[in-house]
Amino acid sequence: MKKIYWLFVCVSFALYSLTAHAEGLTVFTDIMYWQASQASSSTWATTGAEPAPGLETVDVNDMDFNPDFGYRIGLMYEPSTSFFDTKIYYTSFTTQSSEQVPVGGHVVYPQYFSGFLSRNFFFGADSSWKIDLNEVDIEASHLFPIGNSFTFRPSIGIKGATIDQTVKTKWLAELYTANEKVINDFTGIGPSLGLDTNWKIYKGLSFEGDFSLALMYGNWDDKDVYQRPAAALGLVTPTTITTKTTNSELGTAMYDYFLGFKWEYHGKSQISMKLGYEMEHWSDQYRATDFEQLPVHGDLTLQGATCGIYIEV
Repeated sequence: MKKIYWLFVCVSFALYSLTAHAEGLTVFTDIMYWQASQASSSTWATTGAEPAPGLETVDVNDMDFNPDFGYRIGLMYEPSTSFFDTKIYYTSFTTQSSEQVPVGGHVVYPQYFSGFLSRNFFFGADSSWKIDLNEVDIEASHLFPIGNSFTFRPSIGIKGATIDQTVKTKWLAELYTANEKVINDFTGIGPSLGLDTNWKIYKGLSFEGDFSLALMYGNWDDKDVYQRPAAALGLVTPTTITTKTTNSELGTAMYDYFLGFKWEYHGKSQISMKLGYEMEHWSDQYRATDFEQLPVHGDLTLQGATCGIYIEV
């Protein structure tokens, strides 16, 4: 799949070289401030305690992500002699979060399969979770005006994406610290459909609503490695437990929509700016194996503010 992304990069440079001096070339960039969520599948540990005789409590430890910045850059070419416009763009978003269960009067159990198979329990834990999203899109579209104030632009294209997720956990016992690393790597490619709409409200100000859908062939590589060191003069033996799963699926769905406002300025160059709310939803994206669900099928949602600038050169 990496070869495909390098091909997309080469195509983008080819498009730029062919159209650098042509009319109808727009360079654009978006800055996103998004928050990731995998609430249905972000459990990484279970904590049990006995605060009073005959009373037991069990807490589920989930990972909550803070908002982070991402970006999108691209080119759009609108030739006057062709029915179709061409757009190519790259999207990048990375976020990382961490959670801790302090060492105390409770017992902590690993949620993931390799750690659970060890039958070890702990008194505290530190975990970090990283999500790294990269997307490349190539689209062909055409603008259709309706009256003087409304336009819509249907599009068809190809989307390629990688979503790498890594969870690193330190399990804290009295005599040793065990480590567990869970990897959920997704690679996908497939056709996309989209519809962009624009409604002029007042002079250069308009309301914009965009929607796109991609149905991709996706491949998941999941790996869970639990490692316990030797301790207590050999009474605790070193142990490594590895769980691997690989699966592919045709028709993996990704939905994206944007709602916001756009402002246009017409001078020597046409400059547009937009600001609004955007959401990406990836169905069944997280598929690591834990001891309760084999494997997990968790949706990944990225949502927040998107601010963009478009310059016709």
